[in-house]
Order: sequence, then structure tokens, then C-alpha cells
Amino acid sequence: MINKAWKWFGAAFLLACAAIAQPAFAAGPADVVGMVLDVQGSGEVLQKDRDNKETVGKLQLLGYVKAGAKIKLDAVSKASVSHYGAKLIYQMTGPVMAEVSADGLKVISGKPPVTKSLAEKIVQAAVNPNLGAAAFKMRALGQDIAMLSPSNRSKQVNPRPRFQWSAPEPGTFDVTVTELPDTVVQRATVDGMVWELPAGAKLAQGKDYRWSVSGAAPDGQQRSASAEFSMATQAEADSVLGLRPSSGAAVEEWVLYVAILRDRGMVDEARDVWRIIASQRPDLSSANPLAR
Repeated sequence: MINKAWKWFGAAFLLACAAIAQPAFAAGPADVVGMVLDVQGSGEVLQKDRDNKETVGKLQLLGYVKAGAKIKLDAVSKASVSHYGAKLIYQMTGPVMAEVSADGLKVISGKPPVTKSLAEKIVQAAVNPNLGAAAFKMRALGQDIAMLSPSNRSKQVNPRPRFQWSAPEPGTFDVTVTELPDTVVQRATVDGMVWELPAGAKLAQGKDYRWSVSGAAPDGQQRSASAEFSMATQAEADSVLGLRPSSGAAVEEWVLYVAILRDRGMVDEARDVWRIIASQRPDLSSANPLAR
């Protein structure tokens, strides 16, 4: 019987393969063919710029992999790289030099990679392959109050999201949750910067909301900030929860799950997954800031 993890991998990447040809996903470089899913140690990416000059960059978690690039690992390093066209994950152990083409990855020198096949039936998952690493904290520029979660323009799966914000000074804040356009569903006065819905209260699936925080600054002036978010439908929630890796899954599976969540606007859930990745692999420098 096919392992559930491989079903998940195959579903995500077949959709990634299909998505790379879609105009809607044209935001990234046109020659992107894959993504870095794991780095242990350090590595380099050698590729040509627009002037056809060879440049050398650091191999980074969730970095793009382009056709024509070369990947170099030293003797103590390892890396996992996906390739959408080949429908494979290449697990490389240094020392190695590999070249990436539109068809796959070929080792020029060093140990041959271990490959994982991704040819499975497509399920309901939409993954944008043109994703790079990004911080998920949505700061309100120019405001003393920053809305941390639910993030602005995010989609929430949990019907009881945790409301969290930051301000320069501790104090008492008024919190309001409004179902758009103008139906107030919750109000509270909070000592601190974290608030949860009252016991038994839930937000409605498929609805759009705005949450606002206001409070007096030390100078006596009133400060306020707000963010809008939407609740996932039952079908959307079931879809992403069905793709969630098992607790003992490899880091590549969790990184792919982050890509799925982020592509669907579920950035707060993605941040929670980064915390799992950071706890499993503290050596991944990119994972730690994204977990905060």
C-alpha cells in the first residue's frame, strides 16, 4: 500500500508542475524549475545573470532553483532539491557538483543523488511553485500598535483564532471583532496583548472579518490599528488538514506543507509549522526567524 507521505508529496508537486505553466503564477522567474527543501551545512548556487556573467550565491531554504544553475556542496553538507518537471526530490550529499536543466538534475562530480518519485494522482491542493522564503509578521507601518495574528488578508482555519498584537508599552486595550461589512460580533477590554474568544464562541466558516485594537499611548494620545481576515470554509479546512504531514515526517514534507499554506493565504498556520521545522532542525537558519 502506498505510503501516505508519498501520496501527499506527489499530490503537492504534480499540482506544482501544473501550476508552473499557469499565467497566474508568473510572478516569479520564468526559468524556475524547483525549490530548495532542505540544507544541512552550506552550499552554493552558480548561475548566469542577465549579462551572461556567472554569479555565486548561497543555497538557501525555499530558494528558487533555475534551469542552467549549478549546485555545489562541500564534504560535510547535504541538500534536498525538488524538480517540478522531473517530479522528483533529489537528496544530495557532498562533496558534489550538480547541474540543473529543464528536465532534471545531473551530477557532474561526486556522489549520485538519492531520488524520491512524486508521480501520484492529483488531489485538491494548489501550490504556487514560485515561492521564496518570506517573513510572515504583518507589521502596521507607521502605527504604534502592530497586528500580529490573525494577519492582515490572511485566511484562518481555526474557528477560535488567537488574537495577538504588539505595542511599545503595556496597557489596557479595547478589542473589537466585526463580521464584514459592519456586524460587531465581539468586544472586549484586555490587560495585555493577547486575547481569545469567550468560551464556546466561534467565528463562522466562510465569512470575512475585521479585528481592531485601540488604546491610549503614554503621551495620552489614542492609538488604533486593524486587520482583515477570512475564515476558511469547511471544504478548505478539510483539504489542508488532510495534507498535514504526520508528526514524525521529514523536514521536506513540512516545508512543502508551508508552501501549500502560504499559497492559500494561511500565513498564521504557516508560521506555526515553521516553529515545528525550527524545533526539528535548529541548524536551518531560515526557519527560526519565520517561526517568530
